[in-house]
Amino acid sequence: MKTRAGVLFISILVSLSSMAQDKNPDAFLSRVVSTFKNNDTASFVNLFIDYRQLKSLMLEAELRDEDKDTANNAWVLKSIAQYSEKQYHEDIVNGRIKKFSDFRSKIVNKGISPSDLIFDSSGYEESIPKRFDKQRLFKGTIFLTTGKDVCRIPFMATWLETQKGWMDIYLMDFLKKGEELPHRDVSGTDTVSVQLDEIEEMEESPPPPPPPAASKRKTTTKSPARKTKVKT
Repeated sequence: MKTRAGVLFISILVSLSSMAQDKNPDAFLSRVVSTFKNNDTASFVNLFIDYRQLKSLMLEAELRDEDKDTANNAWVLKSIAQYSEKQYHEDIVNGRIKKFSDFRSKIVNKGISPSDLIFDSSGYEESIPKRFDKQRLFKGTIFLTTGKDVCRIPFMATWLETQKGWMDIYLMDFLKKGEELPHRDVSGTDTVSVQLDEIEEMEESPPPPPPPAASKRKTTTKSPARKTKVKT
């Protein structure tokens, strides 16, 4: 009996450790680069919140909305409860897989072999959306070398304090030395300054979409930067 209890305890520890994610943006961004370098789609998918965390996030977002009437709230909660893991894979996992494939193709199309990518450093700003004070939005640049080329990836990524995990990352482009983002206002420094409307578009969708029946709300937020960190 003690043996079985011990095995169960160890399995719980392994499960919890596998779900733990690192809030350190530099470590996270380094792992993002590593997935492209190693063509590791599964590891890229696992960098972000899983099915259990997503459902918890949905409930958190729904219960926070105090303006909803009781009947509608009960209906939405029921829809969330019925959101299946199969639907999660169709809605979220397949989207991450496509994002990974598309961006890796973008690297190849620039004449760069992803296996040559080396994470150098990152520069970013951290901000807190006004209505989502448990989230952290990081905007900045990943700096890379490939042996003969110096490259960078402008990005936006969201960390969820309550779920202790990364919700998503938006990789804007893969740029070689001397290239700039098209149709964007980029500062003269190495950190990227994105036009305000693009930043707001990113911040308008803090949680991933809940079940189809419950995805009619749209919230707009603006997030003043609270902390700045830049590495060169």
